Amino acid sequence: MMEFLKYLLLSAALVLNCNAEMFGKIVFHGESEHNGKSLLSILHKPESIHLAPNPGAIPSNEIASVLSLSLGLSVPKDVSWAGLQVSNPFNLPRAVMMFSVDNLPKDSSLKLKSSSAFPVKLVDGITSIGDMYHVSPKYSLASHLGAIYEGLSKTVSISADEEVAASGHSNSRSAETSVWSDTTDAWKLVSGDGDVKDSLSRSQVVKRIQDILVSGFSFNKEQQMVTVNVNGIEVSFHLDDKTDFKLFSELVYIMWNYEEMAMKKNLVRDGAPDLYLLSVSALKDIEKKYGADSKQMKAAVMLIEKFAETIVKKYTDLYDGNIFIVGLTKKSEVGYVAENKEVFEPVMKVLKKHNLMLVNLDNSSPEIHAMEELKADVQQKLCEAIQASIAHSSKSLQLKCGKDLPIHRLSKRSLLQDTTVAPSTDTEYILASDYDDNFPVIFNMWFWLMVILALTVYAVSVGMWNMDPGRDSIIYRLTQQKIKSE
Repeated sequence: MMEFLKYLLLSAALVLNCNAEMFGKIVFHGESEHNGKSLLSILHKPESIHLAPNPGAIPSNEIASVLSLSLGLSVPKDVSWAGLQVSNPFNLPRAVMMFSVDNLPKDSSLKLKSSSAFPVKLVDGITSIGDMYHVSPKYSLASHLGAIYEGLSKTVSISADEEVAASGHSNSRSAETSVWSDTTDAWKLVSGDGDVKDSLSRSQVVKRIQDILVSGFSFNKEQQMVTVNVNGIEVSFHLDDKTDFKLFSELVYIMWNYEEMAMKKNLVRDGAPDLYLLSVSALKDIEKKYGADSKQMKAAVMLIEKFAETIVKKYTDLYDGNIFIVGLTKKSEVGYVAENKEVFEPVMKVLKKHNLMLVNLDNSSPEIHAMEELKADVQQKLCEAIQASIAHSSKSLQLKCGKDLPIHRLSKRSLLQDTTVAPSTDTEYILASDYDDNFPVIFNMWFWLMVILALTVYAVSVGMWNMDPGRDSIIYRLTQQKIKSE
């Protein structure tokens, strides 16, 4: 067991410092006993939105599409979930907000005030919050919205987890993506054009902590400590600790972002719908440090519950009730690799033999990378070998090859990366990222329209060329006078 974990940790350390080729990702066939059920809760809906009473579980790859449909926008693929019903297409929501909580312990529940809730079915390897931000493998909901409204829609993505924040990023001019930077000890705001600037420093976050605390939580400025004494829970959070600080930092920044939007009523009142992707990712580190059943975890969940209620009310008032707000709680997957070592051990022999490595060990869907570039046929045969090995060891897992994964997963460029570095010249990736699913449809529409117009013009031209004005024209026929005969 120790040798197994040492190899995995070494592999993770190596891949973080090298450019390895994305080979594949180990994913669930569906829900498991380990991570339980993730939920999509309806926190607020306008009168124009209705939900079916029992539509069943919503697939994880359709969540972003459902949000897009609620705004009256088309999506590039069919949606099988039939829970959404738009009753008034002339009074669509002016905004959509998703408040997500990542890595909720399997025995914990986030009691959000919701009108209804639907279980989330994990499909097609879409297991992370960032994956669920995408309407298709090629582009995110934020990019989809920004492209349709030509950058007029305000799109906001906030998370201390850079991968989640980047999944909600858009290149439109009204896009804002915010992520915590450990190097500068401040929140970084990335605009749609790639410009990076500081928004809230650590000291500014600490000054605002009192604004997000609820009954039973008190802040001691001198000791830099938040004390909790409520419902039999007595515990303290030290802001000098990175894990503790992350929890309050995310909540403070989300509240600060709302205050900034509340001062820009022109963005709220314009004709383009807005998108808010707000994610709390601190529970993962809290579970690792204190445990899933710890007092710190219970206090953190309690604080998030109360905070969610407050932020939902504020955004509802900001948009006069015409906003669609959903809450997404994703169950924890901490320690899945260690708990299922007997499944991965046979796979490791194949990985070692072909110079591959396993990374992202904290997630339930570890990624496999190749240190050297592989030819397509070799990669396919090797992928099939690993798929067979996993299928022999477990019926609940499968391997998704790199070519089958969403394109956004293949790009590991940091949002905070120095913009002076020359961009990648990988032609294949550039073409793939610019490709639109609607391209073949639009191309065929325009092509056949031009063909029909050309044939029509040709037929009319030939007919007019061979026309006898005195015989074929109705004008000459009606005006021609009969010659009188004596």
